[in-house]
Amino acid sequence: MNELERIVREAARLEAEGAAFLLATVVRVAGSSYRRPGARMLVAGDRWVSGCVSGGCLEGDVLLRGAHRSRAGAVVVTYDSTTEDGEPWGVGLGCNGVVDVLLEHVAPGERHDGLAFARACFDAEIAGT
Repeated sequence: MNELERIVREAARLEAEGAAFLLATVVRVAGSSYRRPGARMLVAGDRWVSGCVSGGCLEGDVLLRGAHRSRAGAVVVTYDSTTEDGEPWGVGLGCNGVVDVLLEHVAPGERHDGLAFARACFDAEIAGT
């Protein structure tokens, strides 16, 4: 089972429980980064559930601030490790790149259309187009 399949499965479980969750997705990378666009992370409340968006250096900020940042709607957060003095999230990236992460808050009783589409493709064993 790959990372996306695990995230889809866990998101479906959270949706069935009526729990809120956060989906973080790497949408752009400039320079060096541990993960490429499309990497995802699923967070429920204050706990990591599945996936990752970096080599361990951005996950803490996503856990701590992700839900708050995206309560009013989806938002892209830029993590820039190209400057020596800038570590606004309290971690040193060490990858010397810029990573844009899309944060999407899914409220209780709602569903995430992209994950629902992926789940339907996995269930039908077909490629999504």
